[in-house]
Amino acid sequence: MKIILVVFSAALFLSFGAIQAQAQTDSLSFQGAFFGFNYFVNGQTVSSADFISKLSQRDAQLASSFRSGKSLEIAGEVIGCVGAYFIGFDLGTRLAGGSGSSTMLLCGGTALAGGLVMIFTGSSKMRKAVELYNSANSQTTVNLNISPMSVGLCINF
Repeated sequence: MKIILVVFSAALFLSFGAIQAQAQTDSLSFQGAFFGFNYFVNGQTVSSADFISKLSQRDAQLASSFRSGKSLEIAGEVIGCVGAYFIGFDLGTRLAGGSGSSTMLLCGGTALAGGLVMIFTGSSKMRKAVELYNSANSQTTVNLNISPMSVGLCINF
């Protein structure tokens, strides 16, 4: 009876060991820099083209979503800067004793608010594309631990 239990345990152990042997996949991340981005694959800095090619290897839709988010964020930064300039110019004129333009102040505020919305929307699209890529990397592992007094099964996903 003990021989059957040992043979059965060994067969289970070997089959779960085969399930556990999976290839490690890449982990992507990016960080905003001063009017730009830093891209990382497994913690190593890579170029924008390499980063987007990694995304497109998995799914072309992820790369497209990332690119559109990046474009939206950059456009938001440009529009927001123009709006901030209009606000600053009008406030500087008023502080210097001149008569400012309410239209310029309102247009600047609207452009600044619209730019901020575009920045947050673009950043969200980029982050979501990278999270979808990394979530597909999560590995399911199965471990079988055998001791003289017990048998343990651990499944991680």
